[in-house]
Amino acid sequence: VDSPVGAPVLQFGKELFDKVPGDLRAQYSAVVDRSMLQVPAVPGTNGPKPWETKLMADAPIGSTTIFVEGNGQVYSDGLAVPLTGTIRLGHSDISVGGDGESVLITGFTVVGGSSTTTLTLATATTRFHGGSTRVSNTIPGNPGPQPLFDAGSPLNRHLVPYFTRMAP
Repeated sequence: VDSPVGAPVLQFGKELFDKVPGDLRAQYSAVVDRSMLQVPAVPGTNGPKPWETKLMADAPIGSTTIFVEGNGQVYSDGLAVPLTGTIRLGHSDISVGGDGESVLITGFTVVGGSSTTTLTLATATTRFHGGSTRVSNTIPGNPGPQPLFDAGSPLNRHLVPYFTRMAP
């Protein structure tokens, strides 16, 4: 890269070190749980902590009720999460060739004596979803570079449960 005319030319000197090169560099250690990565609805965020269950029976196009595994709730890291709000059926969006779609739950009934829940949907499904199809609150995947991502944020604790700067 050329410097503007008249500007001093910046040069880097040798690396500063104590005993061996690199011993004064900042070093970090982290545990990154890539299984929690998702394609965010809002760039720069990772979204809610993901949970996952599955369809217990086929859901043909036009279904307004679906059957999922769980007793009105699913578990994520040992914590119960109620089956409410908007959920995802399938893996990715139809716009990229996937089988996924979002549906809004308006109610549920736990099938007595089993681990199956009947979910009532606000609108009918627009795609066929076979039994055992993934049901979740997120779109899984590698979101690519996220310049605004903060590994130390409590919102990202499920992605980076441990992060520390190591002493030289």
